[in-house]
Amino acid sequence: MAEKQIIPNAYDLAVKVAETILNKSYHGVFNSQPSINDVLLFGSTMREEPAHDLDLLVLHKFHPLASYGVVTKYDEKTHSLIVNPDGNIQKGAPSESILHSMGGKDIYDLFDLEEEIDSIFHRNLASIRGTINSIEEKNYHGKLDLEFGSIEFPEPVSFMEVLDARTKFIEEEIRSKTVLYKVKALVQERGLDLGTVLDLHAMDVDLLYTQKMQDEREMAIQQCTDPTFWNTVLTTGKLYNSESGKFDIPVDQKYEGATSLFPN
Repeated sequence: MAEKQIIPNAYDLAVKVAETILNKSYHGVFNSQPSINDVLLFGSTMREEPAHDLDLLVLHKFHPLASYGVVTKYDEKTHSLIVNPDGNIQKGAPSESILHSMGGKDIYDLFDLEEEIDSIFHRNLASIRGTINSIEEKNYHGKLDLEFGSIEFPEPVSFMEVLDARTKFIEEEIRSKTVLYKVKALVQERGLDLGTVLDLHAMDVDLLYTQKMQDEREMAIQQCTDPTFWNTVLTTGKLYNSESGKFDIPVDQKYEGATSLFPN
């Protein structure tokens, strides 16, 4: 197997990914609280060594990420995330699945939102349809309201053109606002592949508090062949600091005593 390429300016890319995750992931409707508490950088990039991938740990309290368990399962042999044996993780690259689950700032669940738009589309389609029934005839004209925006057809178009316009609307107005779309763009503009560059892990933030999730924390420790793994991640990694624009906050500075909860 060919060795993965070294990521140019890996630290800068890690900063941009962290900022995107923190600022563009779902924020609560009522209190505007972010779904992601923190992003921690660890591994070779944090050590300022040539990096073949970015090791990031997302600390969260967000239900859509709960399908990955209280902490994502890590394989020390391959140094990557393992698909959940219970089959709860969506197919595809695990990092892509995790990013997908973060939605967008105003998007809790992308799949549900697209289903809702599709339902609105079919409900309102008759408002711009003429009298011809053939899908090949240019029989659609006017403004199609999709509630989350609208599509204008100043000149008559065919049904297939309407479908193409709907697809473009979803891509440009909905998907482009998601964390997955934005992070993938950051990676691809550097000529890199998301699935091979980003080793993204997720942990329920309550694991870092003494009186919370004690049984789950023990399970997270036991799942690693190296019981000191999570302590190493938490002690050698740093949290992203939005004020300095750097990964420079020790975990224990924000979550007092957290690292001592994991064996070293």
